[in-house]
Amino acid sequence: MNFYREKAIPQLIEHGIEFFPLRYDKSGKSTLPHIHPAIEIIYLTKGRYDIFVDNEHYSATKGDLLLFRSNVIHSLKHTDSENNIDGEYFVLKIDPKLLFQMFSEKDDKAFVAPFISKKSDDISFFPEKNITDEMKNIFNSMICEYNRSDSFFNASIRSLSARLLIEFLRSAVAPRVPTDSIEISEKNVFLIHESLKYVSENFASDITPADCAALVHLSYSYFAKLFHTVTGSSFKEYLTQIRIAKAHDLSFLLPCP
Repeated sequence: MNFYREKAIPQLIEHGIEFFPLRYDKSGKSTLPHIHPAIEIIYLTKGRYDIFVDNEHYSATKGDLLLFRSNVIHSLKHTDSENNIDGEYFVLKIDPKLLFQMFSEKDDKAFVAPFISKKSDDISFFPEKNITDEMKNIFNSMICEYNRSDSFFNASIRSLSARLLIEFLRSAVAPRVPTDSIEISEKNVFLIHESLKYVSENFASDITPADCAALVHLSYSYFAKLFHTVTGSSFKEYLTQIRIAKAHDLSFLLPCP
């Protein structure tokens, strides 16, 4: 099994957002394990799936929601092929930069952290029974906008995405206030994502947090705190996770632009 660093497509780069369906026939296809900086939310509309998020596994079906935070390894496998049932789900990808535009006030920064980093107790799988009617209505509105696909599509999806993230914060994920006085800013997140690219390209070498700190022109102590704030893991924990993935015969493609 391979896992790769997915490249951002032009629409995600230009508009900060991407919304589209993925459909499977009865052949039991799957998406390969992959990783990217974008926040990805998936709404399952047909079929059953095995979901893998880092070291976690879930069985999901129609009506369930998935939240893949920035830079987590994830994949989906359609498991209804033996029952001759097609698969379908809708994918919403959000560039972290857009989150900082949506939550631009100083006091709003705690709203960004739950989507850009994953801590050990964070939930990635939301069964239909735990999803609010508002979440369902928002996703159904997105699907209607996709089917309409007029000149207002991107603006409408951005507006609906803001509503969806707020509903997540109200009912499913808790705002996260940093405990170490490290600012969660667009610039800081960008610097850590640059260091993650470096790790993905050089994990087999004897790299250290000091190497990454120098790469992004930060002091070692500040980098270490910032890395933990943004990723939810220490540098050592993250590097170990990547090396374990390699030990299981996983591989990377080129990093995202």
